[in-house]
Amino acid sequence: MKNQKFSQNTNGRKAGVQSRFNYEKFMQLAQNSFNVKKYSRAADNCRLAANFAMAQNNTRGAAESYQLWIKSLLNLGKPADVKKVCCDARSKFGNHPDLVYYEYLSALDIGDKIIAAKLAREYIELTKEIVINENSIFVDNIDKLDEVISNLNNIRTEKIPVSQSQEMEH
Repeated sequence: MKNQKFSQNTNGRKAGVQSRFNYEKFMQLAQNSFNVKKYSRAADNCRLAANFAMAQNNTRGAAESYQLWIKSLLNLGKPADVKKVCCDARSKFGNHPDLVYYEYLSALDIGDKIIAAKLAREYIELTKEIVINENSIFVDNIDKLDEVISNLNNIRTEKIPVSQSQEMEH
């Protein structure tokens, strides 16, 4: 060991030295925090787990991290953060029913009925096209179709203030 040489890698650790943290550890911490309703801690650990999973090209792990991250933010009542994380996940993974569904929920929470209706229609279209198999990601909420259709019908019957419809473009 005395004569063993280590080269520096890009993140400052010596090559050949394993970090004591990885996707699995952060995801376990996140799941434990979520289970005891420590949603802020769960969200932080999910963010770290997602970063590690992406660095390891672990798409399923990253998707699971994002899923729990978004659920944690929903439980914290942070719809703006949910939207931000959903947009980030959609840019990395593409459009998937759960991501659109969570973004739809955040739009409802914020009170943006125009965006909620747009996302509801997008969710409905995605659920028509989806073929679920063992490799599918972001399909946990595929069974929410009736709820989304019902809410969309309710949104259509409500009058939306002009000021809200102008904010939609931003």
